[in-house]
Amino acid sequence: MIRGLRGPNDCETEKEVMLFNRKHFGITKYFYIFSSNKYQDISSSRVRQETLDLNIRSLGRQISPLVVTALLEKALKAKNIFLVVGQPGAGKSTFLKMLKEINRDNYCINTDDFNQQLKQLLQEKFGEEDLIKVALKDEEKMKKIIARPWFDLLKNSLKLAPPESNVFIEIAYGLQSDKLMFRFVGGKIIYIGCDDENKNLARINSRGTPQLAEFIKKIPDKDETARIAKKYNLSAGYINTNCSLEELFEGAKKFNNLIIGGQNYANNL
Repeated sequence: MIRGLRGPNDCETEKEVMLFNRKHFGITKYFYIFSSNKYQDISSSRVRQETLDLNIRSLGRQISPLVVTALLEKALKAKNIFLVVGQPGAGKSTFLKMLKEINRDNYCINTDDFNQQLKQLLQEKFGEEDLIKVALKDEEKMKKIIARPWFDLLKNSLKLAPPESNVFIEIAYGLQSDKLMFRFVGGKIIYIGCDDENKNLARINSRGTPQLAEFIKKIPDKDETARIAKKYNLSAGYINTNCSLEELFEGAKKFNNLIIGGQNYANNL
């Protein structure tokens, strides 16, 4: 019999298992696989409980992204959970609004909206209410301070997802090397992008957020997204927004039909 041991604390319990197996099944030979120290606290029971509690920060440290996807979909009774990424001005919010218009079962979480709820904390810690400005000025310190409340806001938003919905979590910077948010919300990635950087710049300037221009170079583009997806064995699809609104709406309908039909959306957009 092949068994796994996380550490010395499992040995006493294992004696009882061996006695039981010998008495009832005549098993006397064992092959043991021992966990390395950094994985000793991982167990299926713990993962199940933390999934039910939507403790997504902890899940990301224990299991692979696509397993996170499957467990969260089951816990939320969701059809799909997607991480939506892409550069500023790419049309992510516009595309997601179209999806909601096409199908009421599409539930969207824009994590940019968390900025409003974090204003007081940002003001207390940085003397500034704008998350973007703080990120540009002191990102490392900001991450340490807002990580827990940010994840709490995400957790509460996930709890509101209707059963049988397709959940889209918009985190523009989700694939940045120091973030890699798929660890926490799963490995189904939708990259929404416009290959024309000048159009992206024009869009963010027209809506009065020129400070976002600095993030265009920080956030992975389509090719880098494909490389990251391959490296981490993620499922990734691409929406091209370098088109008219009418064409983008047709793309939204196509994407919606794919996921309704249970078809593979990755590399098929």
